[in-house]
Amino acid sequence: MEETVKKTMARQEAELFSSDGRKKYTVVGVYTLPPSSSEKDEEEEEEEEEEEGKDSSDLPVESELVGFSIWQRIDPTTPLDSPISNAKESQDPCLANRFFAQMNRTRESIMAGKTYYFLKLLTILPNHQRKGLGSTLVNWGTKKADKQAIPAWLESSPMGKGTYLKAGFKILGIDQIDEKRAKRGFVDWPYMLYQGQPSQCE
Repeated sequence: MEETVKKTMARQEAELFSSDGRKKYTVVGVYTLPPSSSEKDEEEEEEEEEEEGKDSSDLPVESELVGFSIWQRIDPTTPLDSPISNAKESQDPCLANRFFAQMNRTRESIMAGKTYYFLKLLTILPNHQRKGLGSTLVNWGTKKADKQAIPAWLESSPMGKGTYLKAGFKILGIDQIDEKRAKRGFVDWPYMLYQGQPSQCE
């Protein structure tokens, strides 16, 4: 990974987990539990899934974080991301800065003036992929959106597209940026919208 990409990702991490970031974003994690902690009836598990504000402090010490998602609820009063990402792109037009700037421009143009949930990031450890954990993290956000009758937005990697389609997201379009080092001379990705209930996008 080129050094500029590493620096950009470090800035993203610093933003997400800063004191302001913790107020702005909701981090949802999935854990593996020791065998003695996994014997629960379905009713108890469902109650825990619905509990608001639950954190990992009461999990067994042996529990392991194997994946997480970062969600943001955006409304018309939420400050725009594009002015900051556009400035970073102008100062240093590396691939990562151009990528984030284009994503923000597209999202904020299409979703201007609307209230919605935004899936900013989802990651699962490689050895825990293909186990339905990604769907669990996606469904957390779609359930929130359904309860409030608002849509949800995300940008997808090729690997994650199937999970998002299965969860009810639909592809609105394909975004891209030029990149001479890419095989086709550009990098592209789909942006997707979930509308499980009648929403403000209709």
